[in-house]
Amino acid sequence: MLVLNNRDLNMVTWELRAQAAEPKFDAAQVLPDFPYAAYADSLGLMGLRVDRPEEVAKTWETALKADRPVVVEAVIDPEFPMMPPHVTLKEAKAYALAVLKGDPDAKHMIGETIKTALASIFGKPGK
Repeated sequence: MLVLNNRDLNMVTWELRAQAAEPKFDAAQVLPDFPYAAYADSLGLMGLRVDRPEEVAKTWETALKADRPVVVEAVIDPEFPMMPPHVTLKEAKAYALAVLKGDPDAKHMIGETIKTALASIFGKPGK
């Protein structure tokens, strides 16, 4: 089982931005951190936590060789954009309005959006 731990109601956050032109509302969308991998261990499962991209392959190798069920907790960036295959002009406008209204982590979010958009055009960043 893979758990994407970003401590955010991420789909709601991005829908608010792209559909309603509203910035992230931390009080309703930020979740407390929960130790998913440690909890799995406490239940007798194998819990693995990964928080760096270079650890992903090794973590999956360990998980796939396990002799019991595994929970892989991947700590990910909540501001990494969930980019659909095609972004409509209406969605792009709503996203921009959400940023202008004061999204709490707008600078980081914009940077991640630009990196993701460029990667979709030119391939993976750094290659």
